[in-house]
Amino acid sequence: MTLQDNSTHEEQLTGQADDEVVSDPILEPDQIAPLITNAQAIPEPKRIQRLSPHVSDKIAAGEVVERPAAVIKELVENAIDAGSSRIVVEVEQGGKKYIRVTDNGCGMNPEDVPLAFERHATSKVASIDDLVSLRTLGFRGEALSSIAAVSYLELTTRRQKDEEGLHMTLAGGRETDRRATSAAHGTTVVVKDLFFNTPARLKFMKSAASEAAYISDLMTKLALSHPGISFQFVLDKRLVFKTPGDDKVFSAAYATLERGLTRSLFEFSFENELVKVTGWASKIDYTRGNRNYQMTFVNGRYVKSRMALDAIQYAYQGLLPGSRFPAVLLYLEIQPDACDVNIHPQKTEIKFEREDALRNFLSVELKRALEQRQQVPVKSFVAKPAYEPGPSAAVSALESSGRPISPMESPYNGINIRQNTSISGTESTLVTGTKTESVSDIELEPVSDPNSNPVTDTNPKTVPVTHSSNLSRESGSSYGGREAAKHSEPIRFDASLLENLVIPETRFAGLEEAPRPTETAPTETLYDGARYVGQLFKSFLMYEKENHILLIDQHAAHEKILYARMKRDYERREVVRQLLVEPILIECDHATALLLGERSETLEKIGFTLEPFGETDFILREVPMLFDVPGTKRFFEQLKDKESAHELRAAAQKPIEDRVMSMACKAAVKSNDALTPFEASQLIKELRNLESPYTCPHGRPLVVRMERHEIEKKFLRT
Repeated sequence: MTLQDNSTHEEQLTGQADDEVVSDPILEPDQIAPLITNAQAIPEPKRIQRLSPHVSDKIAAGEVVERPAAVIKELVENAIDAGSSRIVVEVEQGGKKYIRVTDNGCGMNPEDVPLAFERHATSKVASIDDLVSLRTLGFRGEALSSIAAVSYLELTTRRQKDEEGLHMTLAGGRETDRRATSAAHGTTVVVKDLFFNTPARLKFMKSAASEAAYISDLMTKLALSHPGISFQFVLDKRLVFKTPGDDKVFSAAYATLERGLTRSLFEFSFENELVKVTGWASKIDYTRGNRNYQMTFVNGRYVKSRMALDAIQYAYQGLLPGSRFPAVLLYLEIQPDACDVNIHPQKTEIKFEREDALRNFLSVELKRALEQRQQVPVKSFVAKPAYEPGPSAAVSALESSGRPISPMESPYNGINIRQNTSISGTESTLVTGTKTESVSDIELEPVSDPNSNPVTDTNPKTVPVTHSSNLSRESGSSYGGREAAKHSEPIRFDASLLENLVIPETRFAGLEEAPRPTETAPTETLYDGARYVGQLFKSFLMYEKENHILLIDQHAAHEKILYARMKRDYERREVVRQLLVEPILIECDHATALLLGERSETLEKIGFTLEPFGETDFILREVPMLFDVPGTKRFFEQLKDKESAHELRAAAQKPIEDRVMSMACKAAVKSNDALTPFEASQLIKELRNLESPYTCPHGRPLVVRMERHEIEKKFLRT
């Protein structure tokens, strides 16, 4: 190509002239077609068609009939809605081959029987208004049609006023026989070869034993949900249980649950304008490793409620170790229009109109019911304890921690029941700053008047000692019996020192709408009338009362006293925040940013100051004073993912409460510390004024009881 040709080619690319505008070339359709010859061809859209009843019934059955237990649930609920007083459930091979449910209810109108197997046909709902005021367990009209679509089904029913009943059989949802028959009044439904025509569903069924376990669990819940109905459950021709139907929850629980639990249950009840609550809960001597025995029933329906689980967890907080759970049977009676049960295919989930207020009421009242009971484990020389908890994570971390003490913890390092004492000669004196008393002026009384307040006692008394040498009281021991300093003699206790336990805090668990339990102690405690015997192994205080002895862990008891005082003072004061030298950037996606923005006021109340930083991010400028700053960013990353405001408040308070427990543990008297009778009596007086004086803050028992006859057994007495 020549130079002239190049210039001509360049001119063609840049334009013919400066005053001409070169427009974009427009390709014709026939020119575009070759460009997409290698592209994937667009598929032809499929036509929309109406599914046949055979196919649609199987799809609906997949939603309702998940496994054999779901079949039994629907059939038993129909029997309950029919007003039955006796229901018999028979199952073979885990329900895969045979299920029969028999009731003595009102029966069905023979003319309505064929209609009962059509989808969305029901006698329980007639209009949209009926969904707002449901009083029945079933209401969708899908159960029988869905079950019949995937099994061989037989139904026999008779009303009490009819002379004969009706028998009808179906195979895969299609009627095969219908005839009059003689039958007892009520309804019997037999389901055979479940999922015979859906091999995919049958393939993923579990073993017969596993399916039978699901059915047994379901039958237990159904029997407990309606104690006024006699339930008989037969598995593989063997009677599993039979409830009396006497309308007593304890009778149904005794027939269906393990004996160890029923021996530990106590009854409670309370109500307000929102709800009427009754139920049974286990004492602290019975625990489980899961929440399977925490059951909630709303208007006779078993439901899975996160709200109820939160309330139970709060009520038992500090009474059980962290890895153990109580058993609670919770019955709620609430107006039907205040809850929605139509949110789940199996109707096992529910929404409440005023969920936060309901949660707070349940939490406070259930905790009060627990505190009114004397929850003290009874120990035997031969029987194993109900549980053997390992060391608490908080305690293990405390014992192994080597970090410096923060300024907020420093006021408690000197709090000790052994401070400000002086010893000389064979008599001891206690300097209080206002008055010094002699041993001869003292009248020792191990258990004082329950109306007296040891904290406000401005006239502590001195006690005798057995040695005369001066002693340095710097203990190196920790809870659990680690290496401890040697103490040669007991020392004196200044009750006024407990008045200094004041730190700022906010409310725990966010119980704003319900009143907190009163701080008055129960009118009677286990410690009333107990006679002090002495100290065992310099770690346990021994008391005698009637026909048993009490062993009190001195460290756990003092720790509980300090923890209760710190927590109370913490809740009464305004939130104290610490300004971060370097604010923390919290990065969020759009959904999380909207939630955090909505909950910024809640975070502000519990001590977190959050400011918007851009469209989706935030700057964290302040945290609660007792919060561990180095772990703040990591903790807040977890905190921002909480689904509800209640979960957010509870999660934010957890590390603060752990810090309070840590401070109480460090300040408490340790094992291997010798205590005088007067010091022991002060601990008892303080315990009697607590709301729950039988467990330490970590949930372990601080007092155990041993019966006299157990001791006599060791000496072969009868």
